[in-house]
Amino acid sequence: DPPNTVVWCKSNRMKAQFKVVGTNQATEYLIGKDVSLTQSYQKQEHGLLRELMIEDKKYLLDEKSVDFLPSFVLIHGLLSDGEENVGRIALEFTPQNEK
Repeated sequence: DPPNTVVWCKSNRMKAQFKVVGTNQATEYLIGKDVSLTQSYQKQEHGLLRELMIEDKKYLLDEKSVDFLPSFVLIHGLLSDGEENVGRIALEFTPQNEK
């Protein structure tokens, strides 16, 4: 019966791994670093805030735009290190299924 039905699906899941491919002067020390996504939060009006980990340090990304290109996705936004440092950043996401 529908209220007690459990749907199970075995599918390949994608890893949420990114690489820093663009920065401004404030965030240039992160260029080429690997980034993992830990959480996402919907902003009240519009947009997303994403909690990221870069080398065991938490950052907060205020996502501004996303470009879907033929072989990867670019995410652009403002990155904060939780102190008083904020800079622009571009992250590249290339889909990879978990094995």
